[in-house]
Amino acid sequence: MGCGCFSTPLENQHDELKNDGFSDWPFIEFFLSDLTKATKNFSANEIISENREESSNVVYKGLLSEILDFVAIKRFKNSEWSDHEEFAEDAKAVGELKHKRLVNLIGFCCDEDERLLVAEFMPNDNLATRLFNQKNQTMEWSMRLRVGYCIAEALEYCNSAGFASYNNLSAYSVLFDKEGDPCLSSFGLIKAINYDRSQRTRGIVNPKSVTYRFGTILVNLLTGKQIPPSHAPEMINGKCVTELMDPNLKGKFSSEEAFIVFKLASQCLQCENRKSLITKELVATLKALQTKTQTPYIQMLELAKPHEVGASSSQQQQQEVRKGGYCQPHLKCRLSENLGFVAVKRFKNTPWDDPDYFTEDAKTAGELKHKRLVKLLGYCCEEDEGLLVAEFMPNDTLAKRLFQEKNMEWSMRLRVAYHIAEALDYCTSVRFDEYHNLSAYTVLFDKDGDACLSSFGFVREIIRYNRREGGNVSTGNVTYRFGTILLNLLTGVEIPPSHALEMINGKDVTELMDPNLKGKFSTEEATVVLKLASECLQWKDYIENRITKELVATLEALQAKKEIPSSEMPETTKQQEEASSSSQQPP
Repeated sequence: MGCGCFSTPLENQHDELKNDGFSDWPFIEFFLSDLTKATKNFSANEIISENREESSNVVYKGLLSEILDFVAIKRFKNSEWSDHEEFAEDAKAVGELKHKRLVNLIGFCCDEDERLLVAEFMPNDNLATRLFNQKNQTMEWSMRLRVGYCIAEALEYCNSAGFASYNNLSAYSVLFDKEGDPCLSSFGLIKAINYDRSQRTRGIVNPKSVTYRFGTILVNLLTGKQIPPSHAPEMINGKCVTELMDPNLKGKFSSEEAFIVFKLASQCLQCENRKSLITKELVATLKALQTKTQTPYIQMLELAKPHEVGASSSQQQQQEVRKGGYCQPHLKCRLSENLGFVAVKRFKNTPWDDPDYFTEDAKTAGELKHKRLVKLLGYCCEEDEGLLVAEFMPNDTLAKRLFQEKNMEWSMRLRVAYHIAEALDYCTSVRFDEYHNLSAYTVLFDKDGDACLSSFGFVREIIRYNRREGGNVSTGNVTYRFGTILLNLLTGVEIPPSHALEMINGKDVTELMDPNLKGKFSTEEATVVLKLASECLQWKDYIENRITKELVATLEALQAKKEIPSSEMPETTKQQEEASSSSQQPP
């Protein structure tokens, strides 16, 4: 028993977004008790990094649960923030930043005098350890170029998002993820905001210092030496690049590339303009130095042995969890203006013999990620209660829009059919062939007016009907139910599934069409949809699903207004505006 929250993408996301780990999680306010337990009462043995300039701010490694895995927890000194709301606001602002080169901030805790931040755990140390303290292991030149480029990308992204400041940027702020790729810690961003909330580009930390500090990191990469930032300019003044280069490289670098990095470092260290030098042009310059390699970055870091040790330790601790260590954390998910509304489905009491079945199946359904599928965010299983939590879709259901409002134009109906076919085909491709009570009530419209399939139907059918073995929910049933939805779209009438087939037998498509369309439809397109509906309603193969890529392609070919967003189609504009307005009001 317990509660869970999940969102692990299965499909590729936008290049700029991190596409693994906690990237899709809602931002969380944690209880102090969870973080205390996760760090074993903030044990000194769990400390993984201390800010070298402010030793009272410590970062711990914590294990929240089997699902959440390890996290990094930064504990600030008591007097850092006197205002609870100020800290929470700044933490949430940083938590909204999402980039593949930025460590994801997933939550915070503000309890009496305690102020803590929670981020993804980066298992492969920091640049300072890799560059300055590794005996008999030298970071090769191509990897150093990779670090310079990745951190420039992260800083340029932050700058474009209004975060031009970063507190104490250094080699300790550069962390390596599980794949060996460098990422910028998100902890430094919140401190910068706190020093001057009215204008992020002023105060102790400003774009000049970020530019200067980045120049120091470039010098670190060239020389392999830990240099106090104040000494960086004198270190390079009057020197040629070959004098500066790290002797541990043993000449295995390109002098031309090194000169470009040296020139960039010099420009950053001499920058007196308040405007940051870390621009798209600088990023492009470093990108041009990246050589294509087949070698994974994890191997370039020579991390095989440390990585194996880390994995072994992780497995051992997770085995302890399964034996009764940490339970699922208490998550105080604030469903506020930042997180927005969610949909919570409450099942009737005792629908499952074994609560573990519910937990297991909820987690499995939570792994499904597709643009046409409503995301399942979490679950709760406590005593006789079973609940699921999903994204809130603000623009009602197909049933309401089609049967009550009766103003959906033909092109939008075709789009709905195509989108739901896409969702069902995706689910079939990942072996979720079954769905409980597919109908016009399980088709929801998101904030952009696009049709999505509710994710609630996947959990109910798995648990209630013998866990996919027999029962009255079958592949054939999903095919039949989709045929019923197609018939709903043609007729505009709510039809009991058992009566769907008799409704179309011996009828011409023009006899079936919704009179509210007032003839504004293509007879040829309607005939194609009717044919598909008839095939689905007569589909008798209970092993193979009729909803295939060919069916999806047939519906895709009918899309005549692809360039028009669903929210701009005539019948959706009013509902879209009303939903946008109402979503800003408290329930």
